[in-house]
Amino acid sequence: MGFVNERIPEEYWDMLREKDLYNEYTYLDTWVSDKKNGIFLLMTRFPNRDDYSADYVLLWQNQIIKINIITVAGISYPKKDEKTGKLIKGLNAKVINHIFIPAVLQEKKEEVVKITKEAFANLDYRYDVEFRSIAEPEVR
Repeated sequence: MGFVNERIPEEYWDMLREKDLYNEYTYLDTWVSDKKNGIFLLMTRFPNRDDYSADYVLLWQNQIIKINIITVAGISYPKKDEKTGKLIKGLNAKVINHIFIPAVLQEKKEEVVKITKEAFANLDYRYDVEFRSIAEPEVR
């Protein structure tokens, strides 16, 4: 899959409106997308002082998958290699607290987890991601 982290293109705003995912700030938002395979990951709730987790929506096969995730540790930070000037990626540890899927995806739970992991791995090019635990997708 070819995921890209980008500002949400205007031509996708109607799709987000149809799924009630568009808001007044969508023009500023970014997402991780694999347009060829119709996969899109976008944040719907930022962490706050009372809840450090974040909510995301993964759009796949024209279905909405709701994900709650938390970064539990910043293991290492990105830095530049002093000799080459190239980026040495940092490492974040994450826990996926829940993955809520529609009933039509019940037989595709493994594929949902695989896509979820790959999308989150492409959320920030400066970091690799280590998943400490991943909740099993459940139908909601």
